[in-house]
This record gives sequence, C-alpha cells and structure tokens, in this order.
Amino acid sequence: MTTTQALRRVILPQALRIGIPNLFNHFIILLKDTSLAFAASVPEILGEAKMIAGRTSQFFEVYIVAALIYWALCSILELVSVILEQRLTKQTGGLRYD
Repeated sequence: MTTTQALRRVILPQALRIGIPNLFNHFIILLKDTSLAFAASVPEILGEAKMIAGRTSQFFEVYIVAALIYWALCSILELVSVILEQRLTKQTGGLRYD
C-alpha cells in the first residue's frame, strides 16, 4: 500500500471521524457569535431583526422568528455532523477513540 493509499483509506477516515464533531461545534459557535458582528456594521440575522422590530414595533414576533432561524440553522449543522460522523464510523469499521 502506497503512502497516498494509506492516507486515503486509513488515516484520513479516522482523523475525520474524530475531528468532525469538534469542527461542527466550532461552526455552530461561529454562527451564534455572528450576532456580535452587528456592532461592526455587518448585516446578520439579529441585526436585521433589530431593524425590522424598530420599524414595525413588533419586537416579540421578530425576535421569535430570529430565534427560530438560529435554531433551525444550528439544528441543520448538528444533523449534518451526526450523519457524517455515523458514515465515517461505519467506514472505519466502528473503531471508537472516545
């Protein structure tokens, strides 16, 4: 087995299976931290919600919708992470390093 084959068939699947949960946790944290970007004039979900709520005076409804959007995005990222982790676990023969 060449080095490239060993890397592709053995090392990378195991490394990805171990790294996927941490990687997606960081994606979710970054998504949640985007609400801080509004202070730097970057349009994002919570910033848009603040502007819409200010125009319409429907603060509760707008913030509920923003929370649901954040929840949906985080849930989708979590689901993708679980699917990738299960797929990689199956591919590496069920080896666990937890």
